[in-house]
Amino acid sequence: MEKTSYSLEELVDPRHSTLIVVDMQNDFCHPDGAFAKRGSDISMVQRNGKILADFITQARNHGLLICHTQDTHGKTDSPAWNHKHPMGGVCIDGTWGREFWEEHKEFTPLAHENVITKYRYCGFTNTRMDQVLRAHGIKTVILTGTTTETCVETTARGAYMRDYFLVIPQDCVASPYEEYHRVTLQILGQLWATVTTSHEIVKSWDRAKLPHALAK
Repeated sequence: MEKTSYSLEELVDPRHSTLIVVDMQNDFCHPDGAFAKRGSDISMVQRNGKILADFITQARNHGLLICHTQDTHGKTDSPAWNHKHPMGGVCIDGTWGREFWEEHKEFTPLAHENVITKYRYCGFTNTRMDQVLRAHGIKTVILTGTTTETCVETTARGAYMRDYFLVIPQDCVASPYEEYHRVTLQILGQLWATVTTSHEIVKSWDRAKLPHALAK
């Protein structure tokens, strides 16, 4: 009988896992960015961003494939998009706001890491994400970044609909809205993802010395 249940250690084995960092950009995270200037609460992304920065370092030390999505707007925005985003002005191509969050050097991709430009919420829609992951034999997506209820959630759907195992460290995602954050993680945990913490994942990485079922 085919195995249908896996431990966290099996799921996040560095040999077949990727860390996707969603949209950790100035406009979403920086006090001078578009979100903060419009009055959005960036306290959670500021707080969890520090945890995520450390988590990225751990992922690099354990040899994970790392992909950074970079939200991009401007000429690619359609009338349908602008109808629900009438204020515009977020992560415009060529602006400081689109650049990766400058307060933490960890969010600057290293030369060998993948930067996935995306034009909508999902990191898989009309991008090369799936091609990159399959070329590296990836089976599990560890998903982090901002915002929990939009780009993270939509990218989570995209990963699961493409048959990737999905793990989300709840202390490495963030939203301007505490309630949206809580409910989104609850739904993801019930339907698609293993919701855990960065600490538990790092402990699993430290123990990942023997072959696991997913790696076969």
